[in-house]
Amino acid sequence: MEQMTDLERSFLDFANSLLGEMRERPAPFESRRAVDFQPNGRTVTGTRIAPSLEGLGRIVLEDKQFWKLPAAREFLRVHREAGIFATSTDDSVPAYIGLPWNLAHAVARAAKACDSTYVTQAELLRVYRRLRDAQTGERIFSRITVPLLNTRGDASHRFADMVLAPFPPEEKNAIWNVLIRQDDLSLRAVSRSNHRLRLEKVCSVEETADLDAAVPIRVDRIATALRLTKAGDLGAQVIFYDREESGLGSRYTALSDLAVEPLRKPYDLDLDTASAAADYYEALSQVSSLAQGESLSIALRRFNQAYMRHDAEDKIIDLAIALESSLLKDTQLTYRLALRGACLLRQSEDPREVFALLTEMNKARNKAVHEGSSAAAYTLAPRCEDTVRKILRTYLLRLRGGESITEVNAELDKRILSGLEDQDTR
Repeated sequence: MEQMTDLERSFLDFANSLLGEMRERPAPFESRRAVDFQPNGRTVTGTRIAPSLEGLGRIVLEDKQFWKLPAAREFLRVHREAGIFATSTDDSVPAYIGLPWNLAHAVARAAKACDSTYVTQAELLRVYRRLRDAQTGERIFSRITVPLLNTRGDASHRFADMVLAPFPPEEKNAIWNVLIRQDDLSLRAVSRSNHRLRLEKVCSVEETADLDAAVPIRVDRIATALRLTKAGDLGAQVIFYDREESGLGSRYTALSDLAVEPLRKPYDLDLDTASAAADYYEALSQVSSLAQGESLSIALRRFNQAYMRHDAEDKIIDLAIALESSLLKDTQLTYRLALRGACLLRQSEDPREVFALLTEMNKARNKAVHEGSSAAAYTLAPRCEDTVRKILRTYLLRLRGGESITEVNAELDKRILSGLEDQDTR
């Protein structure tokens, strides 16, 4: 049997003091929703009201008198002196963040898992060693999941280190069962989703902080790539962070910038779509590190914001700004916007139809700004979105090739003038 260290003994004394305090107090009751996600897509729900040992542990930990007990003071002191974590110079003051707080909550979660305030020494040591290793940067395992509420199909594809794949019931149940906080947002995000993005990674404490900052950016980039590929709402509304294996619990954050109205037009995910989106994702990643990439960021941001709009007029305004940020980067002539757009898509679309649509779009935008709602906007908005999608992805691929937006626009103007000269010679 592995011999205990002085640090581990101090933790065991601390943990047993915490569990002893919990036994002396009445546990609050909690209402917890029981959910079973089934293979046929149905969700069976129920409500269970039971004593909350984790809530009881939280009550004890928030009592400053608890942290004045000898075992708690010794726990903080020896770990501070060993450099495991820093605390106040006054050992009676709890460290409300970092390892002490995480360890204390881990004890409460262990009691919850055992459904008893009598937790074995072996389990307490397992909790301690796992969290200590995570805190010292040796190993933190992260499983990050982003459910997609509004997709159809069974395609799978890898976007760098994030995997897009179907979201099976066993994964849904696992996510729901480890959540600290269960509410309508998390239930909706899990139950309605057919696909999910997932990243699994082992890294140090510093790398974990960088990962948390990078994940929303990656999700936004993947969503942009999918939206540039075809029409349809993804429904990416929340990111689940699961670090239970490393003893750091779980949490989720809402994706306000990507939140769309659920159950709009579904996004059909097949292998061709996923493969094309992966290529746009690679292009977005490459362009983001180039100087000319910043010039396209405003256009892409307004294109994404159009997905959040409830009113067709607001959608058209966002799409028009997206075009102005690209086609009119070096000029304010809206007539030139339509000409450049028609020229840019000349190899795949009828230039006359593109010119007419962009002209109509600009008129609708001005009318929406100055007069408000219009019945025609609801039929015009999807056509505008499709054309803006094609224009932005054309710019994206040319920027990846090394051109800037200004250079692309200069080449378009040259082609337009060349076309006029050809007309004069006839």
